[in-house]
Amino acid sequence: MSEEAATAPKTEAAGRFLIHLPQTDDMTLLVLKAHLLIEEQLISILEDCVRDQDALNDARLSFSQRLQLVKAMKYEEKNLWVWTAIQKLNELRNELAHKIDSSKVESKVNGFLDYLVSVPIYEYAIGHTKDRSIMSRLNSALAFLYGVLLGEYVRK
Repeated sequence: MSEEAATAPKTEAAGRFLIHLPQTDDMTLLVLKAHLLIEEQLISILEDCVRDQDALNDARLSFSQRLQLVKAMKYEEKNLWVWTAIQKLNELRNELAHKIDSSKVESKVNGFLDYLVSVPIYEYAIGHTKDRSIMSRLNSALAFLYGVLLGEYVRK
């Protein structure tokens, strides 16, 4: 298989991210869409690791279960932060999706962003972002996390 053919699915997934992740001030929409796009990649990683994709689909796994399975299969100590960040995104998504006007949203967003800022590779790649709006910081964080997941773990 040529290198171009091997990278085509990653290029397609990156394009889907750019198309489907809105430039918006609506935090709920942004988080829900990013969560769905990340879930697509978790599914892709799982499908790449199993022989019977139908059995995987029939299991009707939740996001959290998919995340834990991928983490178990792809675990590397140096990238533990990826799974923790995705878990924090899932907690934020659940808060937004299940509770209208939750008082915890701001703390969950800040917890997600503060966690990523504590990761050296994030600070190196994105730089200091405290002077930017929370939506701009969130958009950058979601794009970075998606890119790392795609670059490090998606084979097909």
